[in-house]
Amino acid sequence: MTQVLRADTATEFAYSMRAKIKRRQPLHILLVEDNASDVMLTEYALGETYIPYQLHLLKNGNEVIEYLRREPPFAAAPQPDLILLDLNMPEKDGFEVMTELRREAIFAAIPIIILSGAQDISAVLKSEHLWLSDCLPKPCSADLLLTAFGKLHSPKPN
Repeated sequence: MTQVLRADTATEFAYSMRAKIKRRQPLHILLVEDNASDVMLTEYALGETYIPYQLHLLKNGNEVIEYLRREPPFAAAPQPDLILLDLNMPEKDGFEVMTELRREAIFAAIPIIILSGAQDISAVLKSEHLWLSDCLPKPCSADLLLTAFGKLHSPKPN
């Protein structure tokens, strides 16, 4: 049953993303990264893509939960279309964030792309307990981002 929900969610996101891009509306991308250099490199890579976006930056996992629940100081925060999530952060790491988000059904439609400095990120992808859309190495390039966005943008046939 969970797999059917994920397929429907992926399809819904793909159509929503395609419609936003067609109308030239920016995607709201939530970047959760505590390393300033990685933030700059990710911003550069995003800037090299054709996708209009508005970037919202958070530095730790606790802020992600507050942001998504629209707790102060994030009461007026827009719902993100996509989360780019670092795994190694202070206070609450990416694994803990995903575990907490998985508990709340209202966040199930938000795709998560992991940004990892780990050498073997395929091991992260193979972990069945992770709820994510893709995993990219850091530093991330525009080509890798576009490929990941393309996977999200194209609904998979059921």
